[in-house]
Amino acid sequence: MNLPLMAPPLSRRTIEQFANYVRYQLNIGECLYVPIMKIVEHVIPTLDPSFQLDTTYEGEMNNEYANYCPQTNTLSIRQDVYIAACSDDPRHRFTVAHELGHYFIHDDVTAFSRCPKNATVPTFRDPEWQANVFASEFLMSKNLITGMTAEQVALACKTSLKSAEIALKYIA
Repeated sequence: MNLPLMAPPLSRRTIEQFANYVRYQLNIGECLYVPIMKIVEHVIPTLDPSFQLDTTYEGEMNNEYANYCPQTNTLSIRQDVYIAACSDDPRHRFTVAHELGHYFIHDDVTAFSRCPKNATVPTFRDPEWQANVFASEFLMSKNLITGMTAEQVALACKTSLKSAEIALKYIA
């Protein structure tokens, strides 16, 4: 039975601060463009030798684009998504950054709890929302995009216009 997962509570601000901390630890703190595939293919495996990257065929992913499994420390990416992300496709760059959010935030699978099927998971406890917030800030740091238009952000950060609009909406 697939019950909704609930993660430990995290605020948007906490996740954004953590995403920027990770950016600085990876020496990309001041970069508008984040080389997401280089990070996944070369940087993370160097920093975490147990990390595994797996590309797989569409039929093997149960209609998922990608997923991160903390038990095996494996990031699986559908082959077509992998190729598109390597070509800087905005949607698939975000997909990979989202899964990195799970890697960085949700590496302790015991932190999750299951809730009843009809339960509503509060947004700040939703692991998917948390990974989306991480991905957005990781790819489009508010520290760097303040004062830019959505079009400028999308072009400089190689994200979708919609993602850029959402990121700019949360700048205080």
